[in-house]
Amino acid sequence: MKAAEARDVGRAAGTTLRQATRTVRGVHGMVSDAAYAAVTAALGPGVTQPIKTANDLVTAVAYGATGMGLDAASRIAGFATSLKLAHTGDRGPSVHDGRGAHRALAASVGLRGDAFAVSAPSLAPEMQVRAGQQRIELTREGLAHAYPDAGPDIAVYLHGLCQSERSWSLGAGDSPTHPERLAADLGLSPVLIRYNTGLRVSHNGAHLADLLDVLIEAWPVQVRRLVLVGFSMGGLVVHSALVAPAPANGERTWTNLVSDTVTIGTPHHGSPLARGAQLAVERLSRDANGRRAVDLVRQRSAGIKDLTHGNVTDADWFGHDPDDGGDHRTHPAVPDGIRHHAIVGVISGHVDGAVARRVGDLLVPPRSATHAALDAIPSRFLRERTAVVTGVHHLGMLSSSGVQDHLHRFLSPTAQPALTRAARTGTN
Repeated sequence: MKAAEARDVGRAAGTTLRQATRTVRGVHGMVSDAAYAAVTAALGPGVTQPIKTANDLVTAVAYGATGMGLDAASRIAGFATSLKLAHTGDRGPSVHDGRGAHRALAASVGLRGDAFAVSAPSLAPEMQVRAGQQRIELTREGLAHAYPDAGPDIAVYLHGLCQSERSWSLGAGDSPTHPERLAADLGLSPVLIRYNTGLRVSHNGAHLADLLDVLIEAWPVQVRRLVLVGFSMGGLVVHSALVAPAPANGERTWTNLVSDTVTIGTPHHGSPLARGAQLAVERLSRDANGRRAVDLVRQRSAGIKDLTHGNVTDADWFGHDPDDGGDHRTHPAVPDGIRHHAIVGVISGHVDGAVARRVGDLLVPPRSATHAALDAIPSRFLRERTAVVTGVHHLGMLSSSGVQDHLHRFLSPTAQPALTRAARTGTN
């Protein structure tokens, strides 16, 4: 851990503990209010009100002092650790490169990454290419060293919420990962991306578009084909990058090289879990105790809020109250000339059963994973470019042989050419 990271860990932990204390106080208050209401109904307010007033005062002081104490203690511990690390030369590895610490960091970034970018910037990773547990410099020399066998065909991989690039090996064991198999069988050089999943999807989409501009320019050999693969939230980032505004100095050249996109378990129409969090905030924020009880949920990252409906552009959320759970998506058209594929997971053994339709892979139902057509809004995917894998949960798709087979089939050079937007609209 670096000195700056230790200091920021203290800040982030202190803020989180203070908010957690506020949440506990809210739950305590809701239970207490219910008990006092029952006693008041039996004995009258003259008996219970003085007791309740005194209890509320003691509770406020106790929880307030506890929250501030935990916050201060965490910040002091982080500051003291940072001083010690700086005194010894600050030679330790970054938490971003550690074998174990990055997992906790990835989860924390997914939950609070937008706040970290402001208050604890050393913990908020910039979008970057990773290989061999290191960040790769996007120069011709840096890429040539990291990819000695670089070929003209590239596959870029985007992980999901609360994950890192190492998630592509989750559950694989000794079997080849999806990137490894596609590299071996189809010659697609794997480029794994790490990014701050707590940021807005549209912000990460813009960051990805900028990164690809640099990557293509610096790649050791001339790029012939570019494939974009996104798991869960990563699929939204892929589609966001494709519609990101061009830089002021001209057009994005990498978009002309994209032959295919594949989204795996991506909530194109949002996630029921994210909508449940939004509903909890709306229902419980009607009084002070309720607002305290859902304080941690309210403070969830902007990236999680984007999963409520599947936002991909700034226009989908800009100008709206952050706690507004309405669907304000603009549904930008997918670019022409690119094959867009979706792989769906269902926990049941049957594709058409009620469980498959409603539960999907436990996090994303099929209608969302396939961006099912809405009124006057066509799907992003042709029917023949969607595939369902049965008997698999959301994270299981990262190591599923069925998913690997569909990736291989979709991305094989023998795949059919892309269709225009008009043909896609007419088919769905």
